[in-house]
Amino acid sequence: MIKIIHFTSVHRRNDTRIFFKECLSAKKKYSAVKLYVADGKGNSEVQSIPIIDIGKPSNRLKRFLYSFKFVLPLLREKANIYHYHDPELFFVAAILKCFRKNIIFDAHENVQLQLKNKDWLPLKKLIILTYPFVDWLIGKLFYVIIAEPSYKNNYPSISKSRIQCVMNFPDLNKISEFSRTDRSGLRDLFYLGGVTELRGIYEMIDFRASLQDPMCKLHIIGPITDSLKDQVLKQIKKKNLENHVIIYGSMGLNEALEISQGCILGFSIMKPIGNYLNSFSTKIFEYMAIGLPFVVSDFKIYKDIGINNKCALLINPTNMSGDYEKIHNLLNSGDDINSFSNMGITMVKNFNWENEETKLLSLYNNILNNAENIS
Repeated sequence: MIKIIHFTSVHRRNDTRIFFKECLSAKKKYSAVKLYVADGKGNSEVQSIPIIDIGKPSNRLKRFLYSFKFVLPLLREKANIYHYHDPELFFVAAILKCFRKNIIFDAHENVQLQLKNKDWLPLKKLIILTYPFVDWLIGKLFYVIIAEPSYKNNYPSISKSRIQCVMNFPDLNKISEFSRTDRSGLRDLFYLGGVTELRGIYEMIDFRASLQDPMCKLHIIGPITDSLKDQVLKQIKKKNLENHVIIYGSMGLNEALEISQGCILGFSIMKPIGNYLNSFSTKIFEYMAIGLPFVVSDFKIYKDIGINNKCALLINPTNMSGDYEKIHNLLNSGDDINSFSNMGITMVKNFNWENEETKLLSLYNNILNNAENIS
């Protein structure tokens, strides 16, 4: 019996890419699929996939040492493939490799660029300086999955047959039930994703403050740190928006998309930093799939797929107030809103998980059969 193990020390057990896409896709072909996490919520089983919890470290600085608790349980699994999702698990994966295990590193983002924005990292400059060597080792030791072709060159030592690009596109079959194309007349605003300053939390609040509509609510859904939440709530109070901005924290995708059905516009306002400039925001494809018009940062990567004035508005993330007028005009034009909704649903058919699932399973098959090439 083929056994596939996913493990993560950072991501939530209901992470969309890890669980709802990759684990469930693997389960279609292989009967034994498990997910190991470190969230302190205990063991469970979801859709016939066991979720094993090794416990939660007290803070993220201790997370690295705590991650070694994965080693013995993972070795006992005697799995055919170990698929890990966090850079800090490199040493755990290296130990598994010493026991001749097949390892995949799933690089959800361009780690080398991402590190530059992690101010909490100890020895940050040293880590940034040495991490390209870690990527070189990863390419030598493991198989690699990237979520964007833009950082494939981070792994210069890897052979073509050992790397696969699996884009983070939505599973249209699972979220199509939440699609809606008659959004004219709706008032609420919507954001789904990690809540940070670099992802435009204050810009969204400022935009809501620019509206005179007393019935409009801004729904902010996604993980947020306690310290940032405190700051955000102060800003909301300062702008007298306590009854107009709702901070939910994390929730399941389906639950979040139910809220989106009552909204007229979504947000994806990334700041122009290295990693965001060259990587797609997953949420825009989810917005397209459910027919939710949205505003997105005016990066070249979005211009190249031709979404501007079709299903979205491109705005300047460093001076969003300069684009308020065109956003207000869109909100007040029912025909344009519904046109954007329909066009998003049409365009997203080119960006779907079904094709990415094929590539994921092809890599698994290549590993299991020790083939030379992957399709």
